[in-house]
Amino acid sequence: MMRFACLVLAALHLAPAAGAQGVTDCDRLAGYLPVPRAPDLPADLRGVAEIAEPAQAVAACEAARRSDPDPFLAFLLARALEAADPQDPRLPALVAEGAVASAPFAASRLGLLYQRGHGGLQRDDARARALFEESCAAFPDPRSLAGCNNLAAAMVLAEELPAAVTLFEQACDAGLGRACANLADRIEEGRAPGYDPLRMQPLRERACDLFEPHACIQAGYALTQTDPPETLGALRRFEIACDLGLADGCYRAGAVMRDATDMEFGWRARQEAFGRGCDGGVAESCYEVAVGLVYGEDGTGSLADPGEQAQGVAMFDQLCTDRDPWACTDLGYLYSEGLAVTRDPARAVALSARACALGLAVGCNNLAVHLATGDGLPQNLPQAARYYEQGCAGGSGLACLNLGDMLAAGDLGTPDPARAQAAFRKGCDLGEAEACTR
Repeated sequence: MMRFACLVLAALHLAPAAGAQGVTDCDRLAGYLPVPRAPDLPADLRGVAEIAEPAQAVAACEAARRSDPDPFLAFLLARALEAADPQDPRLPALVAEGAVASAPFAASRLGLLYQRGHGGLQRDDARARALFEESCAAFPDPRSLAGCNNLAAAMVLAEELPAAVTLFEQACDAGLGRACANLADRIEEGRAPGYDPLRMQPLRERACDLFEPHACIQAGYALTQTDPPETLGALRRFEIACDLGLADGCYRAGAVMRDATDMEFGWRARQEAFGRGCDGGVAESCYEVAVGLVYGEDGTGSLADPGEQAQGVAMFDQLCTDRDPWACTDLGYLYSEGLAVTRDPARAVALSARACALGLAVGCNNLAVHLATGDGLPQNLPQAARYYEQGCAGGSGLACLNLGDMLAAGDLGTPDPARAQAAFRKGCDLGEAEACTR
């Protein structure tokens, strides 16, 4: 271990200055957030939590290596290649090449390849742990912290809990956000002997401040659950996650702005947050963008831009094709009402039926409405009642209310007050206020 530590010092002394040729697209697309090439880079240049476009990242890193002598770029190319193909045989050699820039980080990355069985290597947990130990032996070198975190995680799997949480805390105190987040998770699981559960939130907030976006999500969610919710605090954490490249953080930031009751946020700010989440591949965020485009800033659609409405309708259509039942339901409603589209009851029926088939109770309710009213297909009250029952059983309070009304009115024959009351009670329990008045 002492010999390895000496080699580390020599390597660090001989390596070119990190990022000597400037920040590259490789850094932006494949950089490690907690371990950037240049430690003082701003958040938007440090890298990404997850590589969303592996081919683009590979091309950027190959280009960067042709013009920048920094051997740390080998790590970034290896990361991009692993995202594109975990079994790419070039991974071990690239990690070894990067050791010139940081031997401790190379040991940690090679350990992960063995742990995952990536890069054509046979999975070997013992070899992985030995490499994590070599990496962590260089502590307090900042680039050894990832190895210490990985070693602690291996200790958790081996049920060496006291030593593991001590090591997590050491790496956390030294500035590795992921270690802070892992310590918080172990506390939450009850696997951190002697640690107070009240430490979870501060640890996650510290992890977030140290560029660990998943911890930002956890910290933000905890703030939404306080009474009353800490809206601005939650929003700040979700926005940090978003800025660090985690699309779910963008979606959650938009959702906080949408749901806030203690303050108002601009429609355009909400749309921008949802748009970033959609661009990152979060389908729920795309749905919210479509809702905003169709119904506009006032939420009624009356003032919405027709061109933006057409974009929203197209997004609903694509989401429905991709099996999003809420998008099918909303699109069906638009065709039923003739809002932003030409009214087409038959199309509305087909969309509501698809939503119901995809398991959305509200879709079953809407299909039942068409059957009960004969709008878009022949009236069929018994079949409408069956779909109301299906929607009610699936959790739609409105379906329960509609079913109760049918039973109470005798639309299926003799009125059935007992079954009607049971339907009203369930609708009330599901939050349908009108059912409670029945």
